[in-house]
Amino acid sequence: MRTLNVSTICVAIFVFAAIAGQGEPVPSPALFPFVANWDEASQDSAIDVSSLNVKPAGINGYIVAKNGHFVESKTGKRVRFLGITFGTMSNYPTHADAERVAVRLARMGINIVRVHHEDWRTPGHISEIWDKSAVGPARPGGDGLERLDYLIAQFKRQGIYVDLNLHTARAYFPEDGFPDSVSQIPTEFDKRVDNFDRRMIDLQKQFARDYLTHVNPYTKMTYAQDPCVAVMEINNEDSLVASEVGDVAFCDKLPEPFRGELVGQWNAWLKRRYASDDALRAAWTLGAWSGKDAVDDAALNKLSHKTWTLEDHTGSARLTNAGDQSPENAAAVQVDCVVMPAEAWQVQALIRDLDFQEGAEYMLSFRAKADTDRSLEVCATSDDPEHHDWHNIGLMRDLNVGSDWRGYRFLFPASQVLANRNRLSFIIGGATGAVWLSDVRLKRVTADDVASTLRGQSVEQATVEIPVDGVDASTADWRRFLMDTEGAYADEMRTYLRKDLKVHANIIDTQVEYGEQAGLAREGGSDLLDIHAYWQHPEFPGKHWDSSNWTIRNTPMTDALAKGEGNTLTWLTAYRLAGKPYTVSEYNHPAPSDYQAEMMPILSSYAALQDWDMIYPFAYGHYYTSTGPHDRIQDHFGLAQNTAKEAFFPSAALLFRQELISPLSFVAALHLPAGFPSGHRSVTGAWSDACGQHSPDLMSARFQTVLDRKVKSTTLVKTQAAHTEAGVRAITTASGSQYLAQGRAAIAATGYVGGQTVALGPASLTFPAFGNNFAALTLVSLDVKPLGISRRLLLTITGKAENLGMVWNSSRTSVGNHWGHGPVQAEGIPATVTLANASVRHVWALDPSGARAKEVPVTVSGGKASFTIGPEYRTVWYEIGE
Repeated sequence: MRTLNVSTICVAIFVFAAIAGQGEPVPSPALFPFVANWDEASQDSAIDVSSLNVKPAGINGYIVAKNGHFVESKTGKRVRFLGITFGTMSNYPTHADAERVAVRLARMGINIVRVHHEDWRTPGHISEIWDKSAVGPARPGGDGLERLDYLIAQFKRQGIYVDLNLHTARAYFPEDGFPDSVSQIPTEFDKRVDNFDRRMIDLQKQFARDYLTHVNPYTKMTYAQDPCVAVMEINNEDSLVASEVGDVAFCDKLPEPFRGELVGQWNAWLKRRYASDDALRAAWTLGAWSGKDAVDDAALNKLSHKTWTLEDHTGSARLTNAGDQSPENAAAVQVDCVVMPAEAWQVQALIRDLDFQEGAEYMLSFRAKADTDRSLEVCATSDDPEHHDWHNIGLMRDLNVGSDWRGYRFLFPASQVLANRNRLSFIIGGATGAVWLSDVRLKRVTADDVASTLRGQSVEQATVEIPVDGVDASTADWRRFLMDTEGAYADEMRTYLRKDLKVHANIIDTQVEYGEQAGLAREGGSDLLDIHAYWQHPEFPGKHWDSSNWTIRNTPMTDALAKGEGNTLTWLTAYRLAGKPYTVSEYNHPAPSDYQAEMMPILSSYAALQDWDMIYPFAYGHYYTSTGPHDRIQDHFGLAQNTAKEAFFPSAALLFRQELISPLSFVAALHLPAGFPSGHRSVTGAWSDACGQHSPDLMSARFQTVLDRKVKSTTLVKTQAAHTEAGVRAITTASGSQYLAQGRAAIAATGYVGGQTVALGPASLTFPAFGNNFAALTLVSLDVKPLGISRRLLLTITGKAENLGMVWNSSRTSVGNHWGHGPVQAEGIPATVTLANASVRHVWALDPSGARAKEVPVTVSGGKASFTIGPEYRTVWYEIGE
């Protein structure tokens, strides 16, 4: 083990922080039509990187997990994957469209496709995979399955592997053998219930058998045995522990017989653990003691607004006395979040100057409601503004709050408290609107509190109810039960696929973040770990997924990275489990953000720095010939034809798949005690606590988490890897935020570059002021040689991308359903580029097919080549060569 020394880390990332200076508006550079034409790209063009794919996929054996990464079973060669997701109708093209899109993806540098939503079956939409002639429970088959088979055969032919999703969007119906009440399950696609309901689990197995053991007529193989199937996901975004299944919001709405089935399994689990009522009562009482209240109940129950403090970083939130309106006729406070803050914690109602006893257990109870269904976070932290210390002291819970009053009760042990300097916070800033709080009580736990939870209930008679109030050991046992139940489901499904169906692909249950620390334990039995993340996902203030009523925040993640604020990278780094391949199967900076061009340079370079194994932006979108023309930004997520994202795929493929940017030299490993009793502790919170700040230094090391039976408390260990190269640092200037990554044979940059010179290794780019001064770029070596001696390079650079006729609202946070029409207009970025490379003599502006459209004048002097680019060349691609 060595102390972290930033001067010896292998790849340089520079993060410049500040807001671009205010001044007179600068005319925006010209927008011009630019829609990538992959179909016409020639094999020797700079944008066709299909040669990266070994064809057909699987020719070198199965993709297997070894030493924490993926390798080919026959050669032992490591493989990284740049992927894309195909959802819903993208999976069932005509044969001609299938052939065309497979070639297109290979040219972009894609070597895996996530086949997603193929099982969609709801009252409003039934996927084409389902056999319309089937009688009884739904079965796959028919014309739709044949078209999917042909598509996958074309992927395989082009060296593209697949990731098959078994349960994504299937809801269950009475004809599947369920009572009519199945339609009343309050989760989309019957998620969570499908982890414990026996009939649903059996139907998932049946679908897997039908799907994976049928022979694809075009490959002559089943999907269980075909080496082009690299990954198999059992259940997308699904966990019993991911939500407060035990609270009123879920269990009271769970219809019979499903609620009864869950309660029955709960009692059977308790009987195996305790056997008798006396044993259960002793376990649930153990460790409780009497003590005085931490806060005077009478004072809190009066809820004078003077008892509370409003922390508001927006300048518009309000905290008011709402009168006696709770069910107990107690006074309530109302908190209004008027303007959405950049981070949820920037609007919160809190009670300060609390004196907790170290090691004592406390019970917080309160009632809450909101003007619409929303999330609310409650936490207990230290309160030391002088030293910027607000570390968690034992409580951090996310709640679902609705329009009716609900009671909540949480028990937590107080640890790492400060004398008289602690606070209780209700974090409101996750959504706009009003929240009411009442009957807030915080007290030390007593034996009577615990013993009362068993009154009228018996484990011997199987009448123990779900502990919706969440008191002491009963809550801990409920968590254990949920973890054991979903763990048993995951083990059962993995075993069925591997042993019964003889599946060769790498198998996961679901995304690791679902369940927090419980997710790490559950997926520890999988072959890999997977996660999803979105920067500024669209928000729907009214009806969910209302295409005309949505907003995005429309700010760059580059700013958040520079300022140390919330971002996707902090989330993604936290959940990597040591010794397992790590994949990101959904990622996006949704359109129509003015800053969406930052997505691919940041994702591909940071994944390379962290040494991840698969990255899949979400999702490809529409491409059928029959639904054309395809020359516009389709929606929030469709990447096809979105020049700000799609144009970066070739350079991202080279950068990530060929390791043109090397992994960071240092490894930071967070050791968590294995066998923890509670599955709800935030993994990112554990990292923050260990690092002693809001989040770890993202630029300092590779991050991984270890479930360690040898440690009794969270421990952070930093070590140096075998190789040592360049340095990494974070600095600030007054000119604007920037993310800059530099490697041996590639650089990536995003941020406010207007009016600045950005120097990275042998490359220097000087930008005049333009538009909003924000751009994204990559410069990669096409021959894999270092940038200073490469004989052929590709520069990709752009800013905004938008449709013609796109109509923004006044705050530039939504276009509603006014997305406009094609062709996509791309922003040309002006810059003078200087490259210390004696081989460079020519630069060409490339047209949308990658052909050389116009030569850019080059000045060569002193072993350096200099040239000026701009919107006049009407391109986002420049080929640089001899």
